[in-house]
Amino acid sequence: MARWKDDRRKRALHEAAHAVVARKLGLAVPRVTVRKDRAHALHESAAYLAQTADVATQIEAFEKDAIVAQARYTADVYEYPHPLEALD
Repeated sequence: MARWKDDRRKRALHEAAHAVVARKLGLAVPRVTVRKDRAHALHESAAYLAQTADVATQIEAFEKDAIVAQARYTADVYEYPHPLEALD
């Protein structure tokens, strides 16, 4: 049972990161689900919403979607920090 609780916390932080960043970028987040079998943050896709817009707006939308996707990495690093090794 303890393993599921730890895993649930990790999944919740991961999905919350997607949801918070998506909302901050103006995207709707109707639901975040964390269950034993799956976890998911349902949010709008900026690229989908901008598919009929001009190219500059589409590029901006793809950038928003990429930022939302990267939010999980930031949450993981925040929860489990690790020292960066110097690159030679």
